[in-house]
Amino acid sequence: MDIKEKVKDSIELTEEYGVFTYPYVVIGGKYVLTASTLYNDDYSVAVLDYLVNKLEKERGK
Repeated sequence: MDIKEKVKDSIELTEEYGVFTYPYVVIGGKYVLTASTLYNDDYSVAVLDYLVNKLEKERGK
């Protein structure tokens, strides 16, 4: 995939998720976290760990 395709795909995903602020993280295509929801590094890591574990349990891993 060339850079133009990657940029196009990224723009489409941004529009699909309805997020127009940076940075943001999408977890499992289900959860969108923005800078305003991630207050500091410790909190961010805890939230990311929680959501990843939750998705793994939902998927039966």
